[in-house]
Amino acid sequence: MKWLLFALVGLAAAVGHAQDYVVLNTQDTLQGKVKLMSYDLLDRVQIQNDRKQVLTALQVRAVRLEGVTYRPVRQANAVRFMQELQSGYLSFFAYRMGNSTRFDGRLLQLANQNQIDLPNIGFKKQLSEFLQECPSVSEDIKEGKLGRNDIDSIIQVFNACIDKRTLERATAPATPPAASAAIAELTRLQQELSEADFPNKKDAEDMLADIIKRSSNNETLPNYLLEGFTNLLSAQPELLEKWKAVRESLKKGG
Repeated sequence: MKWLLFALVGLAAAVGHAQDYVVLNTQDTLQGKVKLMSYDLLDRVQIQNDRKQVLTALQVRAVRLEGVTYRPVRQANAVRFMQELQSGYLSFFAYRMGNSTRFDGRLLQLANQNQIDLPNIGFKKQLSEFLQECPSVSEDIKEGKLGRNDIDSIIQVFNACIDKRTLERATAPATPPAASAAIAELTRLQQELSEADFPNKKDAEDMLADIIKRSSNNETLPNYLLEGFTNLLSAQPELLEKWKAVRESLKKGG
C-alpha cells in the first residue's frame, strides 16, 4: 500500500507542475516546473522542462504557480512578482514585505501605473483621492459607506464605473465645434495662469485642469467647480475676465 500512496503523491505533484507555466512578453507560454526567485531589484523565475531557464521579471508577462497568478509589478526602483488578487483598470496585488516569504503586503495599481499601498491609517482620505476618477466611489469612501473591509467590492464597483464611462465615451458624439473652441481657450488660460503669481495659485491650477479634463470628456461641469475657480481668480481681474468669457462659451457649447 505504501508504494501506491507514494505513486499517487508523485502523480499529483507531476500533474501540479504540468499546470504551472510562464507567459513571456512575446505571448509564448512555457510549461514546466516553476520556481519564483526574489532578488534585490529584479525578481526572476526559473522554469524547468526539457531544459532549465531563468528569466527576469522584465521578460515575463505572467506566471501561474500552484493555481495562483503572479504578475511583474514595478515598485519603487524594483520589479517584483506579486500575486494578482483582482485585475482590471484597478488591480489588486499581494506582495512580500522586506525579507518576509509571506505575501502580506497589499498594493492597488491603476492602469496608468499609479500605485498606493492599501492604507490602514487615513484610509478614507487617501483612497478617496486615489479613486477620484469615479466620483461616486470616491464619495462613498469619503463618507464611510465603503471601508477597508469592503476593498474587494470597492475594486469591483470602481472598475465597473470606469468600464461604463469608457463605453459612454466610445459611443458619445464628437465634441461640438463650440466646445472645442472653448477648450482651446481654456488651454490658453491655463498657460497664462501658470505665469501668474498669487495666493492659492496651485488650487486654481488644479481646478482649471479638472475643468479642462471634464470639458474634453463632454462631462457636465459641477457648479461648485465653476464657482470655486471664479472665486480663486477674484484678485486677478485680467484672468477673471478671460475666464468669464470662456465660461459663457462653455455654456453655449453645452
